[in-house]
Amino acid sequence: MQTIYEFVSYAGPAILGLLGVIVTFWSPRPNTRWKWVLAFALIFLCTALSHYLDSRAEKAETSAYRKEIKKQQKQIADSTKRLEKLSNKQIKSTTGGENYAYIWIDGEIEKDKGGKWPVWISPTGLLYDLNVWIAPWPVKDYKDKRYRSIGGFRYTVLSGGVVTNMRLHAGKYRIEFTGRNGSWIQHLDINETKGIITQCIEVFRDGQRIFSKGCDAIR
Repeated sequence: MQTIYEFVSYAGPAILGLLGVIVTFWSPRPNTRWKWVLAFALIFLCTALSHYLDSRAEKAETSAYRKEIKKQQKQIADSTKRLEKLSNKQIKSTTGGENYAYIWIDGEIEKDKGGKWPVWISPTGLLYDLNVWIAPWPVKDYKDKRYRSIGGFRYTVLSGGVVTNMRLHAGKYRIEFTGRNGSWIQHLDINETKGIITQCIEVFRDGQRIFSKGCDAIR
């Protein structure tokens, strides 16, 4: 059908031109002039109608093409989002993402002869190649001799809370954590008053406090 429209659109003006040349050099008889006028009118109307239908068909085709382009663009955008989500998920599953851990003492267990309680470590999710170093507050680096006075421990994979081989007495501590997903610092303040143990736990990452527990009871 589209081919017919295009043929009439191109042939119509040519036929009208040919008839014009014929009429110029060979005038029709008076009794046949109405036939020529009718022929001109019919050809003109057919040409005009063909142009109109051809234009509509072209617009419809253009509209369908644009819809298809939009559909493909949406599919590409959706695929990109899925890939980003998958990539973020893979990163988190292999590095630990935004997960972190903190240590605390189990004050319900009787302290040992040195006045120390067992140390627990609790992660918020999977952590890999985690190194933990405990130093007395306010020691910040190895240049201070007290930095090595307590020690640390390491976990290749940490998936849940576990008791460590470390023990701590009441006091203030600065704990450093490093893993595949970066580093963070914990401040731990352990108090004992008339046999009652209170702990202030604060975790900082990139200078921002991301976790706090029990500090109101001490401060």
